[in-house]
Amino acid sequence: MKSVLIRMSKSPLNGLISGEQLETAMVAATFEQEVSILFIGDGVFNLLPAKKPKEVPGYNIEKMLLALPTFDVNDLFICERSLDQRQIGASNLPKNAKVITFEEQRRLIKTTDVVLSA
Repeated sequence: MKSVLIRMSKSPLNGLISGEQLETAMVAATFEQEVSILFIGDGVFNLLPAKKPKEVPGYNIEKMLLALPTFDVNDLFICERSLDQRQIGASNLPKNAKVITFEEQRRLIKTTDVVLSA
């Protein structure tokens, strides 16, 4: 079994990329890959409740995030620096996501077999 890290760095309002990355995570997990997701840069906005979900065309990011555990995708990581730069408090984030430092991100990426970014 390979480990796969999906590196989400785009805002959910930036086209279909976020939905496609979450879909990729679900498909990889279906094929028994060990999948984790790192939210970095504007990708952290995917974790915030959508004010108007209909503004995100094609995918309902909130529902997709809620479905991840069904696919055994339980390792969600958030870049600490990205939260600080965007002044997002941890209280606004899902409880099952872990905030990690830059050094922890480096270790995560180094120990993962496949890293997918968009």
